[in-house]
Amino acid sequence: MSIRPKLFSASYWHRLRFGAVLLGVVLLGGLFAVWSIRREDRQMREALIQQTSLVAQGIQLDQLKALSGTKDDEPKPEYRRLKKQLMAAQQINPFWKWIYLMNRTPDRTVVFQADSESPDAPDPSLPGQTYEEASPLLQSVFDTRKIATEGPISDRWGVWVSSFV
Repeated sequence: MSIRPKLFSASYWHRLRFGAVLLGVVLLGGLFAVWSIRREDRQMREALIQQTSLVAQGIQLDQLKALSGTKDDEPKPEYRRLKKQLMAAQQINPFWKWIYLMNRTPDRTVVFQADSESPDAPDPSLPGQTYEEASPLLQSVFDTRKIATEGPISDRWGVWVSSFV
């Protein structure tokens, strides 16, 4: 005669299987949510690059080349034309907070050339104003001339996702 104690009842195994299935469903749901968020983020960044590229194509290089990237640009007709063009382009999409043109000086300082802010705005980016928060990615765009998106990243104006073309 043998006596074997019943360590685990049938209901225990049933609950264990149910818990395992529930955990699997939760894990799969979490993985799907992460995948969906990453896919949407990638699509939004691709759309932002396309939109930025379209705006950039509208910039006349001869007007841009006439600028020095200093405060001396403000009275120039080319600067005023570019400023109006950027202000008009900014109205296309209400999600665009700013559109700006930047340049890099020989000492690798990133400066604004023009932005889409109204001239009477409280804090416009003036021509020649240093962008002290220039990230390594923004610096690399000047080096490689490859388009990029960055962010969310913060600067003195807030937290942004930016596209560089």
